Amino acid sequence: GDDWATLIEKAVRLVPVAGHARRYAEIVSRLAKARRIVQIAESAVDAVGQPDADPDAVVDDLERDLAGIRAVGERGEPVSLADAALEAACRIDEVIRRGHGGGLPTGLVGFDQDVGGLFPGELIVVAARPGVGKTSLALQIAHHNAAQNRPVYFASLEMSAAELSTRLACGMSGVSNRLIRTGKLADTDAAQLAEAFREQAEASLHIHDASQMSV
Repeated sequence: GDDWATLIEKAVRLVPVAGHARRYAEIVSRLAKARRIVQIAESAVDAVGQPDADPDAVVDDLERDLAGIRAVGERGEPVSLADAALEAACRIDEVIRRGHGGGLPTGLVGFDQDVGGLFPGELIVVAARPGVGKTSLALQIAHHNAAQNRPVYFASLEMSAAELSTRLACGMSGVSNRLIRTGKLADTDAAQLAEAFREQAEASLHIHDASQMSV
């Protein structure tokens, strides 16, 4: 009567393992990380104490070395294949129970059905020549999820938040951005834009439009 993920979990649990080995490994990893932090801090103190020290260079080196500690393994420790298999089985079981892919939907029905949506850990690049709708596509995907009460953060290094909102409203209403720029809006156009802005106000989408942001 067990589902297949439960059966896999039981099979994994039957494999004999050294019960305390993982805990010992965690202690060794934690102490090694602490020692490395002390080494980095002492090195920074020595470097900044030199007569010709460049504080900015010291900060750059310090940030790089500290980031290197955090970057050693996403979990900070090795993962056994048994644990990985159990996690994978649970993910697949969740997909089966939901009846659809486990990715974040884009709102593009064909893409979501064929690919399953957007998955955590993936880097998705939307590439095309200028002026064919890359920003509009990204906005539509963001708004599709925000409209379903999923919190969305949209970083923009080029367009302001108001410009993005206008671009999104045009896509939602079908009103050409050219009509807005030239001021040739009919009453029906204005009404459609007003409805689009009302829908935007209900979405959990936050736009950050600082041009100096780094990744």
